[in-house]
Order: sequence, then C-alpha cells, then structure tokens
Amino acid sequence: MKKKKVKYRTIFDHRVKEQMPDVIKKVGGEFKIMPKKYSTPGVCDIFGDYVVTFNSVDVGNFGEDGTIFVMKNKELAENYRIWFQFIWDHLG
Repeated sequence: MKKKKVKYRTIFDHRVKEQMPDVIKKVGGEFKIMPKKYSTPGVCDIFGDYVVTFNSVDVGNFGEDGTIFVMKNKELAENYRIWFQFIWDHLG
C-alpha cells in the first residue's frame, strides 16, 4: 500500500490497541479505535468490488476455528463503504 501510495483507513477493535499496539504502526494509514462497548471478534476488509469478512476468537490469531467469507459484488462493496464511513464519522 505504501509503495503504491494507496490511501486507506482502518477501524481497530479496542483490544488491538491494548494487546497488540505494534500492529497499528505496522498497518499504517489513518486509523480509529472502536469503543470497548462494541468489541467483536469480526473483521471486514473492503477493496475494489470485494468484501472480505472473517472471524477469529483471539485478537491476532485466526486459528483453526476461524471463518472467512469473500464476496465480489460492486453494489455490496459500496454498501459496506457507506457503513464504514458512517462508523468512521461517528468515532470522531
């Protein structure tokens, strides 16, 4: 992302800041932290026409029990971008 100068933003679960603060620096880009009240083991990546969602039990450890869904749909990806923007704007 850095080499191609692609701008990106990340919303991290509060546990990442607490348990793996070095990951925030490694990921780079703009970021915000979700409040503890909204903590989930889920992750969602949106890029191009793709939405990738996955779930893991522990922060930073996908493990054998994780689940991944990859969806390719332009309209769906745009919906997720709108939802992301809403969350981003309300995190302050």
